[in-house]
Amino acid sequence: MIGDPDPDPPVSSTGRSRRSDPSELRRRAEAVLKSPTTGEPGNLSEEETSRLLHELQVHQVELEMQNEELSRTREELEISRNRYFHLYNMAPVGYCTVSRQGLILEANLTMARLLGVNRGALINKRLSQFVLREDQNLYYLQTGQLLKNGQPQSFVVRMVDAAGQLPYVHLEAARDEDEGRENVLRIVLVNITERIQLEEELRRARQASDADSRAKSEFLANMSHEIRTPLNGIVGMAQVLEYSPLNPSQKECLEVIRSCSASLLSLINNVLDMAKVESGKLELEIRDFSLRTGIREVVQILAPQVEKKGLRLTIDIPEEVPDSLSGDPFRLKQILINLLGNAVKFTDRGGIRIGVAICESGPGQVRLLLNVSDSGIGIRPELIDKIFLPFTQADTSITRQYDGTGLGLAICLRLAQRMGGKIRARSTVGSGSTFSLEVPFALSKSTAREPGRDGTGREAVSWRGPALRFLVVDDEESNRSVVARMLSLAGHSVVECDNGEDALRLWEPGDFDLVLLDIQMPVRSGIEVLRTMREKEKENRRRIPVVAVTAHALQQEREQMAGEDFDGFLFKPVEIESLFAEISRCLPKALREKGIPPERTPVP
Repeated sequence: MIGDPDPDPPVSSTGRSRRSDPSELRRRAEAVLKSPTTGEPGNLSEEETSRLLHELQVHQVELEMQNEELSRTREELEISRNRYFHLYNMAPVGYCTVSRQGLILEANLTMARLLGVNRGALINKRLSQFVLREDQNLYYLQTGQLLKNGQPQSFVVRMVDAAGQLPYVHLEAARDEDEGRENVLRIVLVNITERIQLEEELRRARQASDADSRAKSEFLANMSHEIRTPLNGIVGMAQVLEYSPLNPSQKECLEVIRSCSASLLSLINNVLDMAKVESGKLELEIRDFSLRTGIREVVQILAPQVEKKGLRLTIDIPEEVPDSLSGDPFRLKQILINLLGNAVKFTDRGGIRIGVAICESGPGQVRLLLNVSDSGIGIRPELIDKIFLPFTQADTSITRQYDGTGLGLAICLRLAQRMGGKIRARSTVGSGSTFSLEVPFALSKSTAREPGRDGTGREAVSWRGPALRFLVVDDEESNRSVVARMLSLAGHSVVECDNGEDALRLWEPGDFDLVLLDIQMPVRSGIEVLRTMREKEKENRRRIPVVAVTAHALQQEREQMAGEDFDGFLFKPVEIESLFAEISRCLPKALREKGIPPERTPVP
């Protein structure tokens, strides 16, 4: 006879009573139905039968619920599996697994499309057979490293698709992390052909841009040469005429020629500088210089115009402002000449003030503020920004009244920015303007002599005493004539020639004291002539100083010539002071070798 059931049957880890276990129900039912003595089915009470039937019904419900849950789980698993294979197959990159022997075990559709074949055609094929023969060594090297040390590998190879194309493919290879598959590789393939093509297009574009830049530089160099060459004749002959007896009318004409040629040279320099700035070819020449000396030289250049207009000019540089600086003194003076020149041009009465102050200072550095103020016509507020645009002036009527191209301030702005500074303007119509240049400099412990326009520190001196003998080589007759006349003024003798071959023939005897050699000449350039001279001088011959004379004034050309064995440099148009100063710098050693003591005298 069955006893009363447990009122609170044990619960399994699943939360269901043990009564729900089918094997338990079956055991209990058999125990109830069999007689304890005969083993035959016994009699059940009505209550026991009812309880047993109830438990069977509950179990049936639970089984149905479990079946429904299993069915839903199976559907979700199928959905997940389909989603996984869809993502796997339609991924934007190729996937495959490769055995240790290099056979493809599985691959997605993206990889099949990449190679232009059916996916089935990839299985059990060697991946290496789809790699271009020239790149197979790289493939074997990288996969071998991976199998050896387990470190993921990343590399690029060209693969061969069904159409014979050669796509560039970036491979990321790693070991399969699943248990028992350590010798299986998982490989990701990314088609980077478009990126490679874009990089190649960018490389070609960069080469074209570089070629463009070189063409612009050559154009600037040629334009500089072609313009400066005739200008050299104008400026040079005007200087020679200054030392000739002239009547007042002739002197007045000469002054006009000098003034106009100076304006033309300034315009040419401005145009070339703007072109260099726009093409990114403007380079700074960093050297030690004296701030106060540089400002005085700027004032000296414009002093005649200031005096002619009867203006007051004051310079205010406090004692605490350092004088020995390191930077580009030529570009600083170029900016100040433009600012002071404008102040003089647009001021008819009153005065002009140049002021310098310290903005900020630190260890070895100082940032200066240079102001150029005038009491001139002023600028309307709405036109202040316009004046810094190239080829622009605040008012078109100014061009008619005062002349000018509108390049000066645009170049000042670019130069200030190139030097790490800035420039701004304040103005009141009828009361004048103030232009402020803020620029950083390094502090210098020693100040080198201030360089001239051609970049060399020199004094304005000549050589008198013994008459010296010069060889002047230039393919332009006007250029030879200018230099020859300048030298003749100091009593020196000159031999002229118009090409490099004749120059070498005349130079061969070695009876010249100095050679003035043009750089750009037909047949043999000045640099080629110089190299031949220096090579022959190695044969225990006396070294004759050679000064380069060129119309090329771009920085890269100076650097190229600096790498040659010239003794000095002159840039066209040649100033008489610069000519004799450079000769005086280059000749002392040569004269001592000849036993002639040089005598320094002012320029004639």
